[in-house]
Amino acid sequence: MILWVLFRKRGSALKKINDIILLLCINVKVSNLYEGALEKIIDAFLTQMDEIGIAAHSVKLILEDFDVKEIFAEFEKKILCGDEKEISDAFIMLHGSIQILQSHDKETDMEELIIQFIQRVQYLEIRIGKRIILELHGILRRKVFLNEENRAHVINMLKTCYDIFKNAKEERIKDGLDGMYNVSNLAKDYYECLKENDIEVGSIFEVLIDNFKACKLNEIKFKWL
Repeated sequence: MILWVLFRKRGSALKKINDIILLLCINVKVSNLYEGALEKIIDAFLTQMDEIGIAAHSVKLILEDFDVKEIFAEFEKKILCGDEKEISDAFIMLHGSIQILQSHDKETDMEELIIQFIQRVQYLEIRIGKRIILELHGILRRKVFLNEENRAHVINMLKTCYDIFKNAKEERIKDGLDGMYNVSNLAKDYYECLKENDIEVGSIFEVLIDNFKACKLNEIKFKWL
């Protein structure tokens, strides 16, 4: 009944509750506490969400069979819808899933899918792509992106995305400028991560850095000088 009132008055409040429940479920799975009173509370929430027609699929995926491929498919589905809130939810689910897998030493199951996703970022619609870039900082600091092959994937993604954003025309110009700035920030963070781990950035990354330094946008150029 409480959820129905929230649904009628303010949908965003209900989405926040959904996020809180998702975060709770992630911690429950990590701690192996999905039982007893807590299980009843979460099940009651899911029942009410179903009754008022609000999707809680992410929560169910986390709690039930926890199939990595299904979770990642849901992650990509949320991203492709292009909605700001859905993209944010997608990354909450992704980071939570990684946390759960780490608690069972199985994070490599998800990492291979993430590597494949990184290679597809440049093919996303420009408005979605610029938003996704913002969410990748923590992802690219994972150890899996320190090895040579995956570094190449990351650097190629950064370079390709930057070129796409830089060449945006007409009604896409603002998205392009935002995207250029976001790529520069992500590249800087990844650059620092490589340096912290005593890894050479390589010639291709150096060329990209030169492009940042030559950029006419001061917000980008001065970050690298």
